[in-house]
Amino acid sequence: MDEFLGIPMAAVAVAVLALLAVVPGIVGFARFRQPILFEIGVRNIPRGRAQSILIVLGLTTVIPSRQASGIPPAEESRYE
Repeated sequence: MDEFLGIPMAAVAVAVLALLAVVPGIVGFARFRQPILFEIGVRNIPRGRAQSILIVLGLTTVIPSRQASGIPPAEESRYE
């Protein structure tokens, strides 16, 4: 697999690594710039721990199993 959607894999890897470096920087900047808004946004994460675990498990099991079994996405399975 040398290309992904016609883009060389090296370019895709560089783009993903750049995003992984930039996004935490933006979040950190927002935390120090407006700490109250950051705390309001983060305070609900530990409250819904069971729900968060269920969502992550569902996304990591259902989506790959649908792809592996060949079930089409919702957009492709609708009839007009």
